[in-house]
Amino acid sequence: MTPPEKRWAASLSLALLSAVLAPIRHNWSAMPRDGFPFSHYPMFSARRRATTTVHYLAGVTAGGDRIRLPYRFAGTGGLNQVRRQINRLVAEGRVDELCARVAAELTRRRSGGGRYADVVAVDVMRGRFRLDDCFIGGRVVGQETVLVSLGCASE
Repeated sequence: MTPPEKRWAASLSLALLSAVLAPIRHNWSAMPRDGFPFSHYPMFSARRRATTTVHYLAGVTAGGDRIRLPYRFAGTGGLNQVRRQINRLVAEGRVDELCARVAAELTRRRSGGGRYADVVAVDVMRGRFRLDDCFIGGRVVGQETVLVSLGCASE
């Protein structure tokens, strides 16, 4: 490499390194600004509470075991969109409506047998979990409350 090429390569490297490291300063700012393309990734760097509350769906088998049901049973769209729909219905006190919708969907899917054939009831649950136990410890331990339970119609 000639000296001008080396200077060009060093300048380009320095510019790229500066662009990558520039957002770090927002981590110590009182009012951090986040934006593309210079993000400081607040979803990963923001402080979070030690516990979180989650609303979710569970199926109860004839033997009394509880299995988690897919979010798709509750609505259309992606995971976060359906999660917001579930949270909104819970906040509005429409948990019975949510449970009935999920039970009807489960009954429809059970008709072909398969994974949910032995589910006899649907629970809408509220769980409170310690995030460190879930993310670091790899175990899902928390306090769970059944908000509403509804039996599924048999075929």
